[in-house]
Amino acid sequence: MAESELPNRHAADPLHSGVPRVALVGAGPGDPELLTLKAVERLKRADVVVHDTLAVPDLLVRYAPHAEHHDAGKHRGRAMMSQSEINELLVALARAGKRVVRLKGGDPCIFGRAQEECQALRRAGIDFEIVPGISSLTAVPAAAGVIVTDREVGQSLGAFSMHKRDGQSPSDEEWLRMATGADTLILFMGRSVVRQACEQLIKFGRSASTPAALIINGTRPNQSVIFGTLESLPNEATKVVDEGPGLIVLGEVVRKAPNYPV
Repeated sequence: MAESELPNRHAADPLHSGVPRVALVGAGPGDPELLTLKAVERLKRADVVVHDTLAVPDLLVRYAPHAEHHDAGKHRGRAMMSQSEINELLVALARAGKRVVRLKGGDPCIFGRAQEECQALRRAGIDFEIVPGISSLTAVPAAAGVIVTDREVGQSLGAFSMHKRDGQSPSDEEWLRMATGADTLILFMGRSVVRQACEQLIKFGRSASTPAALIINGTRPNQSVIFGTLESLPNEATKVVDEGPGLIVLGEVVRKAPNYPV
């Protein structure tokens, strides 16, 4: 086939002619089958994918095998790129005429630093879109049998990130809000601070007997779940040897999980 006859992935058509240059795409919580149809379409037409560690590598092989792949995630606690470097890369790639997918685990707008990347693209005058993904907020607990809301014991839901900017710990005011706020509390990126989080929440008023779960590699084949209470979870968590991201769920809804110990 002559070069002129090769299919053009970017040829104008009614469906794709108005698609922005950069797409911030949610990869979902880990299970590749939870990727949205729109995310699949954006990956298939991408020239470049800038991805986080939490974005399953299988997605790149399956849906963007011919695109450039830039790893912007963290490995063993070390970031491959700073946030400012990621921002600059997205702008540079878009200005070079590339179709860019910024692939993030879960939903890009929930603790995914999407705001910082959007601001950088706006300042550079680059058109972009956000493609929401299924968030770990509800999907990971559900995969462990925990439904995060319940008319009897879970009428409110709160989510906090345990990795703040510049590595800062939550303030006393934030711990107090976590301890005394929502019925169900979700702590993102909490695996490395399980003991600190549990001790602080008890200190600021959450009952030590609150049902708790640590879910590692949620929705994936190697998912593991540790159940306990706010008091016992830190010791139980030390028994887990599998590597991977962890999500902490606290509240009476955890007690209703099928495998929660009676």
